[in-house]
Amino acid sequence: MFFERGDEERKLFSSYLNSVISASYDEMGEKLVIMGLLLPASSEKQHNTLLRKMNDIIAAAVDGTESKGTVSDGEKARLKSDLPQIFGFILPMIKTGLESDMSLELLYSFLGNSDVIIGRHYAENVLVLCEEQDSYHRPVTLAGAVISVDETTADVTSVVLDGKKLNAGTDYAVHYADASGKITEPLVSGTYTAIVTGTGSYKGEERLEFYAELPHYHKWIIAGDMAVAAVKCLNEGCEYVTGREYTAKLSVPGKQYDAKPSEGSVELDEGFPREIAVGEIEYRSADGSDSLSEPGEYTASVLVYNKEDPSERAEISVSYTISGIIPEPGSLEFDIAENTSDVLSVMYKGELLSEGTDYTLYYTDKNGNIISKPGNAGDYYVVWQGTGHYAGSCEEMFSIKADMLTAIAVTGAVCAAAAFGVFIFIRKNKSR
Repeated sequence: MFFERGDEERKLFSSYLNSVISASYDEMGEKLVIMGLLLPASSEKQHNTLLRKMNDIIAAAVDGTESKGTVSDGEKARLKSDLPQIFGFILPMIKTGLESDMSLELLYSFLGNSDVIIGRHYAENVLVLCEEQDSYHRPVTLAGAVISVDETTADVTSVVLDGKKLNAGTDYAVHYADASGKITEPLVSGTYTAIVTGTGSYKGEERLEFYAELPHYHKWIIAGDMAVAAVKCLNEGCEYVTGREYTAKLSVPGKQYDAKPSEGSVELDEGFPREIAVGEIEYRSADGSDSLSEPGEYTASVLVYNKEDPSERAEISVSYTISGIIPEPGSLEFDIAENTSDVLSVMYKGELLSEGTDYTLYYTDKNGNIISKPGNAGDYYVVWQGTGHYAGSCEEMFSIKADMLTAIAVTGAVCAAAAFGVFIFIRKNKSR
């Protein structure tokens, strides 16, 4: 009998008895309608069946039909008038007996001798009903359930017990264990066990071992360090070799000014994962200007990211310089006025350069000391310093002769003749 079961069953049955129960008598149909059974049934059909059983037992107690003893007319009348109080009283008594491990015989005696309860057979009928209810609502074990699994997704598609298909979430929950027994989600191909655990009206569990042929799930790690991004998959069985790093390296070569922006590139390791994307290279000038071709400092950057989840990404960047044009040694042509320090023009590869825009000039003596523009006799250097679109520096040597400076003091005709006859001009290119 149910009063002799363990703690788990007693707690479960106590929860039945905690339900709100009330009774009313329907004079027209002469049936007692019980509002709220010991435990709500799992379906409307089951609920109606339990109501019918309850009514049949009470009718037997009232009318004396199919009962274990006889009930006098007076007992019938009293029982009929007191049914609401009787039913409201007997269930707490059963609950008390259940919680205190009262024996069935003692409970029978207690209920049968109560002033409110009429007859031992009524108590027996109620106890029989409660026992039927307990059996009816006792959770059904899942042992022997047939589990079906889709091996391409590792999903449990159905659980069937005694020909009935159970409902996921309501009747059972599913977990998975790998070959080592560790609870996990099937992400890669391999052997797993589906563990189906009963819920609601079901208890216990049933298991099914199966082999899942799954598409590989990548768990990417994307890390950027300066100009290099390292990409690797942490999941076992990866086609890219688990844990191996594949790199994406950004480079932008520095160059001399040619009126065009620099162009960078990203070098990928052989076999670089096709699931990882490399974005467009973005260029920025250090001074914030819009021009990307003028001499100056620049930064290039690019994103390396997971195509399926762009939030998994790393940015790599590199700095580069566009310098001014640096003339090769001997490539500048200086035109210096005879026996003076006046530089009339400077040509580079046939192009006339502009002083102040393309270059500046200063002078040094033969020992390399910077001096002001010379006018006395001696050997000097004019130093060309690139600016704007040009860079670097170049020296041009020239001489001012003393006898030419003397000739300048006589008449113009004599100066011209002297200059024609004795002026010696020395030119020598020297690059710094």
